[in-house]
Amino acid sequence: MAGLLSDLLNGVIQAGEKLPNEDQIAQRFDVSLATVRGPVESSHLSRIHGSGMYGTAQTRAFAQRHAQLYQTSSR
Repeated sequence: MAGLLSDLLNGVIQAGEKLPNEDQIAQRFDVSLATVRGPVESSHLSRIHGSGMYGTAQTRAFAQRHAQLYQTSSR
């Protein structure tokens, strides 16, 4: 999951940019589909039926908050 947060924090995923599909993200970062879907359901990523997932204006702020939590829990 740290790799996904890194991509979000470093601007690899921008607002309005299309992301790989959920299965590809889950495989790349070795996480469950539920983990991938969490940011979508909380409106930090946008899902357009039949088109895919996209970054939103809240994507980077979401990543910053969760990166801090991830670092804290990793200690």
